[in-house]
Amino acid sequence: DTPLESSEGEHWYIGLHENQNDRKNFIPTNYGDLVKDAKAGDRILFDDGLMEAKAVGIEDNALKIEWNVRQLWVHACAVIIAPEPMTNFTALAHPPKDAESIVTQYSAYPLEDLGLLKMDFLWLRNLTIIKRAQEIIEHSKGNWVDILDVPLDDQDVYKIFADGDTTGVFQFESEGMRKYLRDLAPDTFEDLIAMVSLYRPGPLAYIPTYIDRKYGREEIMYMTDDLREILTKKKYSEEEIEEEKRKLEEDLRKILDVTYGIAVYQEQLMFIVQYMAGFSLGEADLLRRWVWKKKIEVVEALKIEFIEKAANFKWYKPETSKYIYEEMIQPAANYSFNKSHAACYAFIAYQTAYLKAHYRTEFLTSMMTSDEENMDRIILEVSEAQANGIEIMRPDINGSLKHFTYVDDTHIRFGLKAIKWLGDGPIDAILEARKDRPFEDINDFIQRGGRDILLKKSLEALIYAGAMDQFWERGTLLANIDGIIRASKNEEKKRQSSQIGLFESGLWGDDFDDGFASESAGEFVEDEDDFEDDFFDEDDGSEAAAPLSRWFTLAGLGEIEKIHNHVDSLGETGKVLSLATIFQVAKDLLGSGLDDIQLTLAVHKLPPPIQEVVFT
Repeated sequence: DTPLESSEGEHWYIGLHENQNDRKNFIPTNYGDLVKDAKAGDRILFDDGLMEAKAVGIEDNALKIEWNVRQLWVHACAVIIAPEPMTNFTALAHPPKDAESIVTQYSAYPLEDLGLLKMDFLWLRNLTIIKRAQEIIEHSKGNWVDILDVPLDDQDVYKIFADGDTTGVFQFESEGMRKYLRDLAPDTFEDLIAMVSLYRPGPLAYIPTYIDRKYGREEIMYMTDDLREILTKKKYSEEEIEEEKRKLEEDLRKILDVTYGIAVYQEQLMFIVQYMAGFSLGEADLLRRWVWKKKIEVVEALKIEFIEKAANFKWYKPETSKYIYEEMIQPAANYSFNKSHAACYAFIAYQTAYLKAHYRTEFLTSMMTSDEENMDRIILEVSEAQANGIEIMRPDINGSLKHFTYVDDTHIRFGLKAIKWLGDGPIDAILEARKDRPFEDINDFIQRGGRDILLKKSLEALIYAGAMDQFWERGTLLANIDGIIRASKNEEKKRQSSQIGLFESGLWGDDFDDGFASESAGEFVEDEDDFEDDFFDEDDGSEAAAPLSRWFTLAGLGEIEKIHNHVDSLGETGKVLSLATIFQVAKDLLGSGLDDIQLTLAVHKLPPPIQEVVFT
């Protein structure tokens, strides 16, 4: 626990609420500070005689648990690097429920105090998106985009930022960032680096100033009115004040002009103490780190050192160097960002914006593939595509690949993996079954699909998503799922026993009765929305959903009227009728043992028509 956490824990343990005792506001929060430091520093606050009876001894108890481990926490991406075996510096352990990974038992700050190096290695999916987009572009356009060598003065790219058109652009997607981008209208790479650094808690307040100064609405002043007033009150002459102004502009302009007089980067702070006071880079880095850690006595000592060195190095007035330290260096040390880090982020952002500006469809295809299991993102990206005249084509059992597929500059095919409830096994089986030729019709699909595809959940997923619309209408397919699965199993058994299967010779007839498709339109549309998440609108005029029912007619030899009547009576009971059911009805009513009796079932308006002959 930190000192504050230790004290809070004690308050909670003895039942004191925050509104009963506000002494925790005086407890140090930083690494290296101790409860005893605060206790010694404010005797009144820690005078047990002035506390409630319940609170007696809180700080004494907090001292006992201070800096003990409250819980084990593993950093998401940090790696500790040591010059010798790690056990020479720290005890090691396995994280909870992980027998493979090894972590240190010390946290980051003690490890750094031991001289070890902590590095954060981040995995960015944006790099995968960029690489996949490059591959799609090479396949579609025949040229490889060297994303490391794109020009950094491409105004089409900066227009992406200026318009706030930053869906998929690394670090620049949030609504707040888009607002500031529209106000800023960045036109240089330095603007992007600055926005990466400023759009964080703390420096966020400087963004309007940055924008106003960029467009000349606010003057950049290194000799501020406040500093001039301080020097005037100290009875310095106008010549002396102007000399201070000259020196400040000479030293600070070359460092801060790129950010319009705002100290945005840590490197700028290091250069300021170098140029003004002659600090070495090592000393400048130590000053940056200690000011950031907010150890009051160290911060004050460094301030005195800076004032003295500035006076000796450049003959700065102590009031000037004190003002720069307190009003620029100290505040900036709390929020300033490492420029080299920000530049890397800005470059990745620029690369993604470059692809979006010049290869939007390929970029969107890659991005949607990356997000295919995140429906909220897919909905956003489908909307983005449609707003830019790019049609997202329905999933298709013959046309869709596993992932989203670039078709041409105005079409992207929905990927099978983005269909809810359709797993990798069925998808891989579909792609394997059709690798030599597409599925010709439902019979062909059943024959070649195999057990991995012909599972009820997989079939429902494909049907609801519209991936099988070319075979039958969805209501009909849904009503016949059980029959399809049974027929497929029978087909497989017959193949294994060298028998001629039910579907081997262009089976199933040319017309059905709507009793087969017994789902109501309301039920169907509701279920379909579950699968498609409103990506496709039945009323949008493009690839509209087919009618939810199909009329079936029966014709052939035998007592057809009996079959009609029996089917109608079954339908009236609410029983879901499948093709297997109708076949069985025909066989039962037409009698058994009569080899010359047959029923012809014709399905109208199918591409192609299917005709099935059932023998009794």
